[in-house]
Amino acid sequence: PRRHIIARNESLFPALVAEGIPKATALNWVAELKKHHDVSRVMPGQELLIYEETNPGGKTEFVRLELPLDSFETLYVQKKGAGSESGKTIRPHVVTHRVVHGKVKTSFWESGLDVGLTNSNIIVVSDVLESDIDFNHDVHPGDTFAILLREKRAGAELLEPGRVMAARVILKGQSAPKEFWAVRYEGVPG
Repeated sequence: PRRHIIARNESLFPALVAEGIPKATALNWVAELKKHHDVSRVMPGQELLIYEETNPGGKTEFVRLELPLDSFETLYVQKKGAGSESGKTIRPHVVTHRVVHGKVKTSFWESGLDVGLTNSNIIVVSDVLESDIDFNHDVHPGDTFAILLREKRAGAELLEPGRVMAARVILKGQSAPKEFWAVRYEGVPG
């Protein structure tokens, strides 16, 4: 496939036309994709995959367009007979859970990175527990933590980095250790 990277201030229709797709085909394909996703919000850096075939007369025809939305969802529209069909493919994946344990050496941030947490994971834990823990002053070397992460994988490939589902931080403290917990709730609000 030919690749087109969406530029700043570029929308889908002009991107397709710039790639040589006839305006009528581009308009039809955008309308087809809109059935499955709001394509008016393509982002700079998003990739389009454009598939072409050469017909028996030697003319190049555009036969398929793919717009990956993330690591496991892709919108597509393709030529089918005299018309076209569109849809969304979802890459098969499994949801796994992993617990990351750590002991603070210098700071919670550095120790979190050392055991494989992402910057985003560390920020989530810090934000959720900020009413109980001042991560700049209350956390000291020797304090421990355990973070439960939910990940999406296709085989060995990580499709979506770990999302913090629960966290436990134990501060040794001056007198007795204090344990702090946070658990993500993903139910119906109310």
